[in-house]
Amino acid sequence: PDYSTKLYQNIKALLCSQILSVRGSSSGHRSYILWIMQVERIAVLEMLRQSHIFLSLDATQLERVADCIEVFLYEENAVIFEQGGPVDGFYILFSGLVKLTRKLKTTEETSILDARDYFGEEALSTREPRRYATASAQGETVVLCIKLELIEQLRKELPTIDIPLRMV
Repeated sequence: PDYSTKLYQNIKALLCSQILSVRGSSSGHRSYILWIMQVERIAVLEMLRQSHIFLSLDATQLERVADCIEVFLYEENAVIFEQGGPVDGFYILFSGLVKLTRKLKTTEETSILDARDYFGEEALSTREPRRYATASAQGETVVLCIKLELIEQLRKELPTIDIPLRMV
């Protein structure tokens, strides 16, 4: 099913609260999270089921992962996180597009992610990571986020998830 279409048809009915935060950054960019949202739990569970990361989990375990997810709507061009910045979580793109930009010494690498892609894999590392790229919303974008501290909690509660998380 195409949840992004359904999401945008019902977006106003699903919103929890307006303007969650304005994030400042070291480069002076401001990232606007337009809304912290609720999306249909069944849509989140379906997205998790389709991800190779969560294939080894049973229904109860998937429910536990879903409990840890926060959903955010970003406005066009909003910076979700910056290269070199601290790691706050792991993201799954629910709808919209995300542009990843990685600056190297003499060049810049860019890729565009679509619904069901994930990013922010640095959060799954067992060492103290920094962001490898800058992630920015391309149009209104909805992301699912599992915060760093909850990833560690999930690893302890659900040992079967540890190996798939390390392989990302």
